[in-house]
Amino acid sequence: MKNKCSLFTLWACIVLPCLSSAETVTFQTLAIKDPIENVSFTSQGKKKTFTVPAYSLSEPQTYTGGSVLKFYAKDAPDEPDSTKPKAKDEPLAIATLPENTARVLILFNKQDDKTYKCIVIPDGIADFPAGALRFFNGMPGNVAVSYNHIPPLVLQSGELQLISNQSGNHLTEVAMQTGQGWQIMFTGFVNALPNGRRNIFFMPGSLIRVQSADDIVPRPLEVIFVDSAVPPESHP
Repeated sequence: MKNKCSLFTLWACIVLPCLSSAETVTFQTLAIKDPIENVSFTSQGKKKTFTVPAYSLSEPQTYTGGSVLKFYAKDAPDEPDSTKPKAKDEPLAIATLPENTARVLILFNKQDDKTYKCIVIPDGIADFPAGALRFFNGMPGNVAVSYNHIPPLVLQSGELQLISNQSGNHLTEVAMQTGQGWQIMFTGFVNALPNGRRNIFFMPGSLIRVQSADDIVPRPLEVIFVDSAVPPESHP
């Protein structure tokens, strides 16, 4: 009997921490280039299916589980009279969730026909306050941003920069590092949202689909504005 108690104690020490490690995370998604329909994930044993829109935010989704969140594509229909064993489902994308973060934004960046790379960005009100701007460099090289006459901020590929406590409409210039040095690719006025949050993505121009026209010249860099509401749990 004494040995059984020791084995139970050992089992509890191993299993219980694993069970208690499940956390609930609210997330929204955004696809770079094309929308992704019928994306599924499993939360507490239940399958959930939603659409990842292109360059806009999905409806908020709730996930409870471990730190590795796996997404799957729509199941392919079984072939009639097929004698082949069904292949193991491979994830469409895998997102690694940061610890102690209750809300994140997940970007889906296409790698090939079957997989996407997930970029996970903390998205709680402490990470992204109301009225703030968040610049994200999705270009393969460096991008420099000059906002409201602030000395240019140089963002490496995949890097983001938060600017808060701003109001009004301010001149913004975006330059890209090329073989001929820094070249200005965007000049315009950008305003913060007093009751919201504004994401500004710098993405390769070839990713943007436009209607065919002879007078439209492809731009090497596109600036994409994606507005985000203040999370409801942050309201008093």
